[in-house]
Amino acid sequence: PASDLDRVVTPLVNALQRTAYDHFLIILDNFHLVSQHPRIADFVSRFVPRAGDSCHLILLARKTPLLPDLDTFTSQAVLVSLPSQELLFTASEIKAWVQQKFQHLISEEEAARLQQATGGWITALLLTAQANWEALWSPQLAPPIWNTQLRSYLLNQVLAQQPRALQAFLGYASLLGDFDAALCQQVLGSSVLPPESDWNALIAAVARENLFVTITGDENPPLRFPALF
Repeated sequence: PASDLDRVVTPLVNALQRTAYDHFLIILDNFHLVSQHPRIADFVSRFVPRAGDSCHLILLARKTPLLPDLDTFTSQAVLVSLPSQELLFTASEIKAWVQQKFQHLISEEEAARLQQATGGWITALLLTAQANWEALWSPQLAPPIWNTQLRSYLLNQVLAQQPRALQAFLGYASLLGDFDAALCQQVLGSSVLPPESDWNALIAAVARENLFVTITGDENPPLRFPALF
């Protein structure tokens, strides 16, 4: 019931207003893992309008959260959304990041090669740097880059979270480059997935869950996995 949520939201807001004297952030990472639960979504929708102007709530999620008042927040300019494409690093941003983090100046060509190899995905850059930071600007670095940390992240944090059928589809579709339902049916057919598999439904699920694919066209668009895969 709404009154139960109010018993949590109201004391929390009051406590924050008593103790916070300046602007502050509340960051909820991997919010896509819980946003489908109605009670959690209702809690966030009740908390946001009461939290005040000094509170800034950041929801980090792989897909758009299912919040009841999402459209209202957007229309009132309470919500700002950053799509995944805007979070990808450009070559110039990668060059600046390497210089800031490692005090190492790389060339424009090296930065462009890093951008191509990782798709600008900062997690790939960070995990590669953890494995061997000097490998970031190695001439041998080219897509696909691969190391134990990156492999573990993709397997455990992305692939293992998906249904078995979607796991299999991601594995096979990643071999195709640009792909759509027609190409999947033509190349993969029923040899890798059950005959009753709905290619359009699988592709829609991949796009909906934002599983590292980009749309490459405007009409009946094929999808593309980044070079990382």
